Amino acid sequence: CDSGQTAPCANLLSDVIAIGSGGAASALKTDGSVWSWGSNFGGQLGDGTSSDFTTTPVQVCDAGQTAPCGNFLSDVISIAKFTNHSLALKSDGTVFSWGANTSGQLGTGLISESNVPVQVCAVGESAPCTTHLTGIQKIQVGGNNSVAMASDGSVFAWGDNMVGSLGDGTTVGTAIPVHTLGTGQGAVFGGAVSVSGGSNSLILESGGRVWAMGENGDGQLGVGTTTGTNSPDPVCDAGEPAPCAQFLSGIIEIKGGRGHSIALKSDGTVWTWGSTARASWGMVV
Repeated sequence: CDSGQTAPCANLLSDVIAIGSGGAASALKTDGSVWSWGSNFGGQLGDGTSSDFTTTPVQVCDAGQTAPCGNFLSDVISIAKFTNHSLALKSDGTVFSWGANTSGQLGTGLISESNVPVQVCAVGESAPCTTHLTGIQKIQVGGNNSVAMASDGSVFAWGDNMVGSLGDGTTVGTAIPVHTLGTGQGAVFGGAVSVSGGSNSLILESGGRVWAMGENGDGQLGVGTTTGTNSPDPVCDAGEPAPCAQFLSGIIEIKGGRGHSIALKSDGTVWTWGSTARASWGMVV
């Protein structure tokens, strides 16, 4: 239904160009506004309220607003969400987040939830942040972490890191974005063209190679072992035993689930690795 409607609805939500799902659902409209509906136990509606839920869409407020909001989030070009938190990427390359924040997944330097959007801090900042992430082109979220890719191909991550999914060489969580390390490429990962967040995180490199980090109990990193890693390792080619000498290539799209990963090649073939026994959840596609 459209905003403010009651069943049976006479008007339906329209002009939607992207959606996200979880405990609450979200929709991005052609005008750059964001709308949400469903659960609100962590403020994930972003409308400034603490209501349990809503059955029709409400507009996500602008940063700094309180309900009832007079200004709303605008100029959004991409959204990403999981069960309890959301990210929005603006046309100017800045990132805003809202919802639950128990692991610092909002990237504000705090661990308190927010029922309106807050701007994600820059690397090295502390709350209250005075500088923020800029130049971002892609965003993704996992269960309790978030990841972003900048226009220069560098990768940033923040939130839960118990299994090394932030890729910064540690297993220490952070409420401030950190650089994902570049295995064999220097101190900071470069050359990324896409990212996929979650307990097992994936990075797609410009040359079509895939890198993986984080949880690996089901082999979902694709590195030939079931040992996790806290910095990116290249995904092996089909049939390769560890230590792999040949690596997956020609990839144009990646997605990660809780216990498995999937990749699309330029020739139209699809490749998967990890568990076949678990349902796919743990990141939003």
